[in-house]
Amino acid sequence: MRFCFLPLVVSSLLFVPVSNASEDPVSTACQEVAQSAREVMTYRQDGVPMQEMMKVAGDVPDRKLMVEKAYDVPRQSSEAVQQGVIEGYAGEWFRACVKSHQQ
Repeated sequence: MRFCFLPLVVSSLLFVPVSNASEDPVSTACQEVAQSAREVMTYRQDGVPMQEMMKVAGDVPDRKLMVEKAYDVPRQSSEAVQQGVIEGYAGEWFRACVKSHQQ
């Protein structure tokens, strides 16, 4: 079922501009990046073909990189392990985002 909404979800979540000025803008932006990574890895773990994900990523280099790196990670058969992989991937992207804003 998630596959049907793939283009809408991924394209709407990847690198959304920050709109809530009351929160730390870096934290908010990085939370959005992490959410995008979570969605990408969820689709990867669900078996969505990389070709489909690359179509959704379009010509945006950061989106393509996120998809490419997700497909470097093997699919897991256990749902519990999948959840760990998904959250770990989101955490990696969150950390990378925060670090990129510290420079």
